[in-house]
Amino acid sequence: MDRTVTNTVFFLFLLSMNFAHQIGAQRKFMRRHTIHVYNRLPEKSNPLYLHCASKDDDFGDQTFYSGQTFTWNFRVNFWGTTLYFCSFSWEQYLRKFVVFRAEWDVDNYQHSYSYIVNNEGIYLGYGDSPTGDLTEILRWDDE
Repeated sequence: MDRTVTNTVFFLFLLSMNFAHQIGAQRKFMRRHTIHVYNRLPEKSNPLYLHCASKDDDFGDQTFYSGQTFTWNFRVNFWGTTLYFCSFSWEQYLRKFVVFRAEWDVDNYQHSYSYIVNNEGIYLGYGDSPTGDLTEILRWDDE
């Protein structure tokens, strides 16, 4: 093969690799993510006060009684910098933390995050109605 053909083949190979990468990246940004916050505090307890936001979205102050759920859906932004955080307030406790970070959006990873709030603390499960294995995020009495 002469040098021109070799360079052309190499260029087309690089171009096709870039195209394949772009298709994968586009799929990533098209994925829909869901955040659920389930209030599983005891009945007749004080309500859960919740405030969740990102740089672009602010859901405002929310009040939830036992058994109520707050849910929202979104896609990671083009730059891959999407970040949502929430503050959880119940009785004398106030806790704030990140509930979604774009870096968590990797292939074969969860796309539905469920935060369960009970009288012991806040737990994370995956899927739309998590049961079984929950990860403790924090306890109310942690300082």
